Amino acid sequence: MIKHDFINYKGNNYSYIYTYGNNDKLVVMIHGLGMDKTGYGNFDILASRLFDAGFDSLRFDLIGHGESSGSSLDLTLEGTLEVLEELLKVCDFKKLYLFGASYGCAVATLYPKTCEKIVLWSPAFGYKKEINNPKTWFVSEFLGEKAIEKIKKNGYANFGITGPKFNMNLINDINRYDPVSVLREKRCDIKIFHGDSDKVESYETSLRLEEMVPNVLVEIIKGGSHCFNDGTSGEVIEKTINFLES
Repeated sequence: MIKHDFINYKGNNYSYIYTYGNNDKLVVMIHGLGMDKTGYGNFDILASRLFDAGFDSLRFDLIGHGESSGSSLDLTLEGTLEVLEELLKVCDFKKLYLFGASYGCAVATLYPKTCEKIVLWSPAFGYKKEINNPKTWFVSEFLGEKAIEKIKKNGYANFGITGPKFNMNLINDINRYDPVSVLREKRCDIKIFHGDSDKVESYETSLRLEEMVPNVLVEIIKGGSHCFNDGTSGEVIEKTINFLES
């Protein structure tokens, strides 16, 4: 069955889709900035394939994204974790699996309770260093010093040309987040899929994490763009299923 509904948390309505049957395994999908719970359509396909493989799934819109109300200016990692905790009350499961894309990878890895496995697509873990020393055009243009100057001047900047607004809440979250320390504390297997044509976050960041964290395994997808919004999505979806089933 598919349940498309809302929860209200602290005055905001959060849209979610819960795909479920007689399964005890739940995969929670967390999208990135400027995306929504469909993940460019990839999350919808993944949810269907997960169900066929015996997994229920939950995907939801971040604050100020998709069908969720509120302002993206209020987006924080802590706040998103609180929303996730509330959303899990809607679900019936025994085993939890976490899946993040881009910014959603930070949310997935920061979730404090036990999970079976974690899958990360195009993790945006290099932003902290790249804000001060950009390595990609996108980060330099939209999350670098130019963005910080816009925030100082206008109170906000846009993620992308027409993307959601963000302010120093996002910048401060990025500066506080230490992916190496966070991932080292995890007691589950973590698989990263990263495209070698990613213009938002370099795949080299993921390779460095693999060297530094024993339970992280990275697979580079040839020709893959950021979050695989291209012809490689089918390949990555199948490999994600295979990892979760293994």
